Amino acid sequence: MLASASPQRAEILRSHGVTADIRPSAVIELQEGDPGEVALANARAKAKAGRAALSSAEATTHVVLGADTLVALGSQIYGKPVDQQQARQFLAELSSAPHEVIGAIVVIDSDGVSREAVTRTDVEFRHLTAAEIDSQVALGEWEGRAGGYAIQLSGDDLVARIGPDRLNVVGLSIVALNGLVQGLLPRGGA
Repeated sequence: MLASASPQRAEILRSHGVTADIRPSAVIELQEGDPGEVALANARAKAKAGRAALSSAEATTHVVLGADTLVALGSQIYGKPVDQQQARQFLAELSSAPHEVIGAIVVIDSDGVSREAVTRTDVEFRHLTAAEIDSQVALGEWEGRAGGYAIQLSGDDLVARIGPDRLNVVGLSIVALNGLVQGLLPRGGA
């Protein structure tokens, strides 16, 4: 079960042959603190809320996936902008220096045991002019996206350098997820 409302995460799973029961969990996400710890705490909260929402029969058969993605420039966390003005501010600040996209994944197996991973991907924007930022914001892709951009859409045009895990920037590191689910799912199963 995917305890997330993110269409990007669902699509990443689908594109890798994983069929997931999608049940978004309503948790209040942390926005302050050490970026890696904040992302992991948010992913834990989503996974735990997802597991708590399962029936007792489902809990014995379902693996729950909670994930969080945030953008950080140093210790400053860039969550989802609240409006166009904040989206402009985020893009201007992120274009001034390389930043990190931090993805946290928590998998809770059918026995209630958690497995966790945090992945960091470096992203460097090319220098963005005020007009380019305005054009990017006008597209509306900033809505609901950490840092105010979507790498899988036109946000890719902003990037000068990215590495090592592009899917982490989209919303879910398959490399990290594969490491967590080994032995949990039947071979060839969903």
